[in-house]
Amino acid sequence: MEISHIYIDLFEQKKRVAYAVLNESRKTISLDEVFVKAKYRGKRIGRKIVRFVQAYAKKKKKAIVLMADSFDKRRSSAQLAMWYQKQGFKIVKQYNDGVTSMKWER
Repeated sequence: MEISHIYIDLFEQKKRVAYAVLNESRKTISLDEVFVKAKYRGKRIGRKIVRFVQAYAKKKKKAIVLMADSFDKRRSSAQLAMWYQKQGFKIVKQYNDGVTSMKWER
């Protein structure tokens, strides 16, 4: 199975302020990581990245899968899963460690 790795970087004045890592297979796009620097959080940058990935997935006729697992001490994995639900993702499975498997379909 061939997998394409896609990296999205957002810059402001030549400084990287956010990025996303995707892995695209024949049927799905795995949204492996989204990171926004603390100084730029709350400015809807993460939402813009997710909307961009959703538009890309829709164009390619693919579903998006992800594991909602927060590495930010200020936001729990459950809070992150709730945020993704607001972006149209559905819960597939919740694990005992708080990680949530999620999916978005066009």
